[in-house]
Amino acid sequence: MPVPDETGIDPLLLPPDQCPEDAPCWACYRQLDNRFTLGQFGCTSYSAITPIENTCEDWVAYFAYRAFDTGGSLIVDGTAYGVNWANCWRANDYACPYDSAEDTESCPSSNIGIGSSWSDPAGDESPNYLLILSGNEWDGSCGKITLQIKYTVVELEAGFGELPIDGGEGCDHPKWTEYTHTFELEYCDCAELFDPFTYVSTTSVDSCAGSVPDPCNTEEAVVTLYSGYAESSGPEESLERIGCCACDCFNCTGFRNDKYVLTVSGPVENFTAIGTVGNNALFETVPCRVEFGSIINSCYLLDEVIIRVLCLSCDKFTAELVLYGINGSEFYRAETDVFDCGDSPVFTTVSRPGGWECDLSDHTFQLSFLPN
Repeated sequence: MPVPDETGIDPLLLPPDQCPEDAPCWACYRQLDNRFTLGQFGCTSYSAITPIENTCEDWVAYFAYRAFDTGGSLIVDGTAYGVNWANCWRANDYACPYDSAEDTESCPSSNIGIGSSWSDPAGDESPNYLLILSGNEWDGSCGKITLQIKYTVVELEAGFGELPIDGGEGCDHPKWTEYTHTFELEYCDCAELFDPFTYVSTTSVDSCAGSVPDPCNTEEAVVTLYSGYAESSGPEESLERIGCCACDCFNCTGFRNDKYVLTVSGPVENFTAIGTVGNNALFETVPCRVEFGSIINSCYLLDEVIIRVLCLSCDKFTAELVLYGINGSEFYRAETDVFDCGDSPVFTTVSRPGGWECDLSDHTFQLSFLPN
């Protein structure tokens, strides 16, 4: 995704001077800057996609809206309708990478939010999809795949989700605009399937209360399909899977998202090991679980080494290292500060329960990305 526009706070609020007045709309990144799993072969993706329709002929894949840690209701004619949305930025993440001052925690968040489709919030069949991927317009020689990126930008006013909405002149909606960005990929052979999509057009639908500008600049997004195999070759050339569905929020260009490197150095242990993301690692809501197995030989009571990587807003990450004994109890725990794609963060000891004969307190544990 490109750099999003800046959005502000409700102009009617009078926050303290130390509160931010505007910041980039990080929700555009959180919602759209991801790998979205497409396929049925060994991938779990938190119900991010419904089954493909009419697989053998024309097909449509619907990618459901990714839930945020916020949400609310539209109260229309006294009835609450659940909608998904998230503020563009909040007091604790407006200044990525998480260097906001502590005294801003009580500051108001951006009053512009990104949500699911709201074109008919009172209807039972209102679409709740973020991406709609469709094909296959094959004419015998060439084909075309179409991608629609669909979301709503809403102006969140005081009392949103708490009071009945009165937009005036019988309008019972807040201000929102639903945007549909269309991209197309024309191809004539398998290699061209991995070329970037071409931006085609943007359409919008406004609420009766008025329109809201789109801060995401989605028309400038780079949209590509990735093979389930090594990115440097097609399925016919290599059977090495790159784990596209293992940890979707790790979309760091040039680095794998299914394997990571742990380097241990100290007076007792000195080695480098490669860990694999477990199959239970789902995007956003569940940390990516990197499993190393039993790799520290001098600790005979040590049975398992696990690193949990958590994806944060603004393409940032934190990681937690946990060592387990053969009885399943925790032996050692450490964590990193916030880091970027390509960094090699060092873990800081959090706890080391006593009673163990293996002392790793003088050792350094470092996590690194593995290039493609």
